[in-house]
Amino acid sequence: MTQVFNKKNDTIKRQILRNNNPTCERQLWAHLKNKQLGFRFRRQFGIGPYVVDFYCPKFRLVVEIDGPSHDIKDDVIRQTQI
Repeated sequence: MTQVFNKKNDTIKRQILRNNNPTCERQLWAHLKNKQLGFRFRRQFGIGPYVVDFYCPKFRLVVEIDGPSHDIKDDVIRQTQI
């Protein structure tokens, strides 16, 4: 069975993204972490070939913060596959 979530070979990529996130992601994370909204969110979570900004497993909800690090073409492809 192929691993779909948080693939081991993407661990360093996810760590780099967590440590170098833009101000808007840091501000949103301050409100999402520690179940402040009543639900668990994960930051820089791997789903298939992608690393999403925030993920809520209970609702299978992905939150992406657009900015200069996002290639619009890749976002369109990802939205049709997830």
